[in-house]
Amino acid sequence: MSVCELLAPPQVCDAVDDRVDLDRHGRRDLTVRITAPAAVCGPGDGLVVTWAPRSPTLVGAFEVHTAVARVGAVYVTLPHAKVCWSAGAAVQVTYRLIKPDGRTLEAPTGAVVECVSEYPPLLDFADVTEANNGHISLDRLDARGATVTVPYDDVPVDSGDTVVVTWTPRPSGVEPFETRFTVERARGDGSAQIPLDRVRACEGSSAEIHYRVIKRGGIGEATSGRSVFAIDPTPLPHHPWPTTTRRRPLI
Repeated sequence: MSVCELLAPPQVCDAVDDRVDLDRHGRRDLTVRITAPAAVCGPGDGLVVTWAPRSPTLVGAFEVHTAVARVGAVYVTLPHAKVCWSAGAAVQVTYRLIKPDGRTLEAPTGAVVECVSEYPPLLDFADVTEANNGHISLDRLDARGATVTVPYDDVPVDSGDTVVVTWTPRPSGVEPFETRFTVERARGDGSAQIPLDRVRACEGSSAEIHYRVIKRGGIGEATSGRSVFAIDPTPLPHHPWPTTTRRRPLI
């Protein structure tokens, strides 16, 4: 990769004084303007825009790939569903140009914008498959325990990311339980098991469930809200009322 002095820094069109107000911007996508001078760019060149939050505690780094259709200016759309995870962070926006012969050129400098919001993002809440209206009945669980489902629909999850699920009992003295899995496909839901003995330890009380996503390569992580489930006691076995048997008289 080589630096090309003819490439200007990118411009985040929705930024005002290098700030993007995510609350006022709503759910609209962001637009980045790339100057494509004819001396360097041509139709068919590849363009890769990188959005990289500087905070190590946030999920949010991603790339958008597009093609140069004509010289002059190229407008690249950055999806709100990914941008919103950078709330509260300074973000560096850079790009690189990929020529048909494989050469890669980059601009000498990028743009830095501050993403501001009063509402920091949280991942969607986890659920328990066997739960009903926030209650987990022990008699509905099998030997595997409780199944925690993690929704991917509105979460910036990619293949290779790690999801860590934490089960925190409400009874004092009961240790939290943590399990993790690697995302195989960023579609549908992920799942993890809470062992039966861990669930049974909370019988008659409740437990909190939350999860966090650790991005592949350790570029950041994000945490979900906390779901609370009541663990209902195992119902006592039902015995029918005793019946009186009339014995036949002996002859």
